[in-house]
Amino acid sequence: MKCIIPCGGFGTRMQKLGLNKPKAFAEVGRKKIIEYILDKVSLVEEVDEVFIVSNSYFFKDFSEWFENFDYSKPLHLLCDGVRSNDERKGALFNTLQGVTWMNRAGVEDDLLIIYGDNLFNFDLNDVVKTFKESGNDVVAVCDVCDFEKAKCFGVISVDEKGVITSIVEKPDNPQSTLIATGVYVFRKESKKWLYEDYSNLKDVGIGHVLIRMFKETPVQAFTVPDGCKWFDVGSPETYLKVKENF
Repeated sequence: MKCIIPCGGFGTRMQKLGLNKPKAFAEVGRKKIIEYILDKVSLVEEVDEVFIVSNSYFFKDFSEWFENFDYSKPLHLLCDGVRSNDERKGALFNTLQGVTWMNRAGVEDDLLIIYGDNLFNFDLNDVVKTFKESGNDVVAVCDVCDFEKAKCFGVISVDEKGVITSIVEKPDNPQSTLIATGVYVFRKESKKWLYEDYSNLKDVGIGHVLIRMFKETPVQAFTVPDGCKWFDVGSPETYLKVKENF
């Protein structure tokens, strides 16, 4: 299994805090968010290679960090070529740089995809276990227990077996309080879904892929256990909350 960590955002909202750096480099305690993610990935035996994908603007920052970061698994740093926030093409485009590298190398493997602005303390091994036992593609979901909060995310409904029955991006009237966390596991056969035509959408993420997928192939939800923490560190408000509570 290969892990891809998309880090192509420009963190424009985070600059209000004077953080002119990748969101993945925002520090909580004495560690960067990306380092927390990598710690979790290091515990997944199935993952034998990790790809971090940056944009061009922050690639120098990532390169300097990368040169001095010691990791237990083979770690690669890639660039998606996007130079500014005005040129951004979304997290899916960023993710595809890792997939393209694999294709060129002739690598056929399952994928663990984790958005680089996610901070969480649940065990990725549990997500991978759900993937292996169900035989389906998997998305980790979190119950925010608040319909107003759910409006800001991709909202997911599931059946009694945890198979996804509905996905709506940022709905006005959520039918559920389960939201996608930005942690996914895809079968190698499912890579084809990443290459569908999403050119009419500027900020395309994996959620848009799932919206098409679940209608034709089962997609399993792994629900983050009660008591575990998950944060989408995308705004100054969330970042300050994370520093207080993680």
